[in-house]
Amino acid sequence: MPAPGENEDEDMFFRDMAECVSTHREAGPALVWPRNADGVLKRLRAEHERALEAGSAPDRPADRPADRHRNADTRPLARLVASRLRTLVGASAVRADFHDLAAGETREILLTDADALLITVRGGLECSVRSASASPPKRHLPLTLRMRVGEVLYVPHSYPFSLTAGRSSSTVLQLGLVPAAPRPAL
Repeated sequence: MPAPGENEDEDMFFRDMAECVSTHREAGPALVWPRNADGVLKRLRAEHERALEAGSAPDRPADRPADRHRNADTRPLARLVASRLRTLVGASAVRADFHDLAAGETREILLTDADALLITVRGGLECSVRSASASPPKRHLPLTLRMRVGEVLYVPHSYPFSLTAGRSSSTVLQLGLVPAAPRPAL
């Protein structure tokens, strides 16, 4: 993948996701269809499939407490995607984790320390987002969306969500955007 600024099409892909995060941070979930996603997604899918075949893909869930602020994924393109988004959204860290779901499988997820960007890499799925607290839910929650390859869902931290694969298996790249520490007042 070229360095930032070397490929305008890929830069638009990352900028669209960063704009979604900055617009909807703390406001609630949002779906974005980033421009020019095809090339990045095709390479992410190929890299992930090679890692699975080689047995080198991480096999622990994304919300493990032991290494909350470490990018657990070792695949170069996944790490580069995380790095590019970290810079664009001003996060202190971005964790990259793939979720492979068998047909019909459901996975419950809650990130309490990071916002999530869910990038559909393969297949289709349903994502259900619920209210972040026991207080009355915001008027647009609970929210259930069908996602196809190339669609990206932003979910603010502490909003529980579930992913359910459709009739075939699905792969989602989850990017956990750990917020930068607030600067102390002078």
